[in-house]
Amino acid sequence: MLGIELAGSDHSIEWSERRVLRTSHHIMLDTEETLRSEGTAYDDSVKRVERGYDLIRQVSTVEEVFTMLGDHGESQGPTSICRHAGPTSEAVTTMSYAIEIDYNTKSGRPRIVFHVAKGNPCQSKYVAIPIIFPADDEIMNRATQFYPY
Repeated sequence: MLGIELAGSDHSIEWSERRVLRTSHHIMLDTEETLRSEGTAYDDSVKRVERGYDLIRQVSTVEEVFTMLGDHGESQGPTSICRHAGPTSEAVTTMSYAIEIDYNTKSGRPRIVFHVAKGNPCQSKYVAIPIIFPADDEIMNRATQFYPY
């Protein structure tokens, strides 16, 4: 699996033999100092990563991934996976996604579905967008029509 990290215009891609995809924004790129200068942003982010690792150990279906992405832990706030703006934080989850890959197909080609929810995942429904590789213009146009801008 791949771990993709973004920070401004910088990015980093990590290959992992583990069967989970994780995203966080201070592990591979040099953004720790920036987060530390923003009050509790770094500590909040670390707590979110730890909560994510605890939850991912219990996940075995795509639906459970959706539930995990909508998790608030003990309460909605800057350390919950699903973030809502509040009195102490303006950070908010604007979109969540999961990529489902099934290699157990009769064709021998993997079935790939991109699931995306606009807004907070605790309040949104995921849209399933089938992805076919190699993708021609028709396939890309069809996928774009499903995407919830």
